[in-house]
Amino acid sequence: DQCDEVAVPILRYSPVITDSILIAIINSTQQTIRLVAVAERDTVSQNVCEMLIEKQQEPVTLSILNNVKSDLNDALYGRIAELHGSSKTLLHTMMKRVPMPMNSINKMMEIQQRKATQQDNIQIKAMRSFAPMDNQSMLEDIDSLMRLGRTPSDKACLELANECNRQG
Repeated sequence: DQCDEVAVPILRYSPVITDSILIAIINSTQQTIRLVAVAERDTVSQNVCEMLIEKQQEPVTLSILNNVKSDLNDALYGRIAELHGSSKTLLHTMMKRVPMPMNSINKMMEIQQRKATQQDNIQIKAMRSFAPMDNQSMLEDIDSLMRLGRTPSDKACLELANECNRQG
């Protein structure tokens, strides 16, 4: 729509919009396109991140996680895990952030494992929730984990390596 054609670039790029104005805008809309524009700003404060996360829209939260200038703390990562614990896309994106929010990642993996167990009445490995992933993607994830200080004996690394071996 024409309003979005004007609003989105302003929301994304205007340096004169303050956090209080952004929060007022966030509170007054459910339009994903506008919320994503705010999440993609050059810098996004913790307060603005919190308000965006509370909208509980996965594309908005994904934009926050993909924005390296989003100021996320442990509490916000925890809230993302609570609200979107079953989202494989958000978990995968969260794993690529530096520093890696391990408590929240583990929480999301547990939620995914519980969900799979409840739905299928079987216990699966937490990292298998990434399936289908090709071996190259899994090897890249192992490499990412190692670069972030995880060890080869770390559970997440072992799970990815085992899955890679199972898939041949």
